[in-house]
Amino acid sequence: MRISELSQLSGVSTASIKYYVRAGLLPEGARQGYNHTEYDTSHQERLRLIRVLLDEGA
Repeated sequence: MRISELSQLSGVSTASIKYYVRAGLLPEGARQGYNHTEYDTSHQERLRLIRVLLDEGA
């Protein structure tokens, strides 16, 4: 799935997803070309975990 789909399914903004990748909290997706990265269900599960941890820490 593309980052926009991952964003919709997880409820996390694309900017936050990109930040989590840069910070090392979320592994990079598989590059499918210059402007295309694919994400899978493991990314969706990791985003769910990040959200739970952020909610618990708040």
